[in-house]
Amino acid sequence: MLEQLFSKQLKVVGWDALPEESQRTGTLRGTIINILRIAGDEYVMDEAFSRFQRFIENPEIDSIPGDLKSIIFKTALRKDEEFVYRKVQELYEKSTFPEEQRNCLSVMGSVLDMDRHKETIDYVLFSGKVRLQDIAFPLNALASSSDAGGRACWNLIKTDYDKLSAKFSGGPMWAGIIGLCARGLTTLDEADEVEEFFENPDHPCGSGKRRLAQALEAVRNKAVRLERDRHDVSHFLRKFSIKKK
Repeated sequence: MLEQLFSKQLKVVGWDALPEESQRTGTLRGTIINILRIAGDEYVMDEAFSRFQRFIENPEIDSIPGDLKSIIFKTALRKDEEFVYRKVQELYEKSTFPEEQRNCLSVMGSVLDMDRHKETIDYVLFSGKVRLQDIAFPLNALASSSDAGGRACWNLIKTDYDKLSAKFSGGPMWAGIIGLCARGLTTLDEADEVEEFFENPDHPCGSGKRRLAQALEAVRNKAVRLERDRHDVSHFLRKFSIKKK
């Protein structure tokens, strides 16, 4: 359904900016491509992957505008996650530009493959290749990319708490790690599980207490909203689909 709504709009704005195009049009283009990515539109994924390949092979000639780079990368990721992930990781490690590095980290955090969730988390937190101030970018992307990604972040805390605490507790990123690793959950039961975990004296959250409270509030609000609106949204989508036919 999203494809029906936004494919026509993409045809209007196109993939490439026109001379003297307004900034609003550029923003709209990125929004449309991103929505179609979420919807799993095959054409958009194919085109983004093609542009990504050309960029990797010859970045000087086939460059991607800065305001579209993250969206193109993430959309290409949906076409061939293994290939794009490895190339983005290489790009991250070669780059000397902080903005480009953060963009790459956010893309790496947008993976859907469950095995790659742990690989990304280990790379971000324990490889020594990611600056402390950049940890939030991939963790936020992973926690918000899918329910499984949010769960992967929480599983990190549960299984590697001692390792994480030894490395980060007392440091500037500890609160952020605690908050981000809980914020991607979606149910009331999961929120209760997190609360129970940190009530255990063996798992103090320390400076992360406030961020944890904010994360749990967000999870519970989300869970209530999803349950409240599930029927109405489902009814609307079925009704709209029937009308379109």
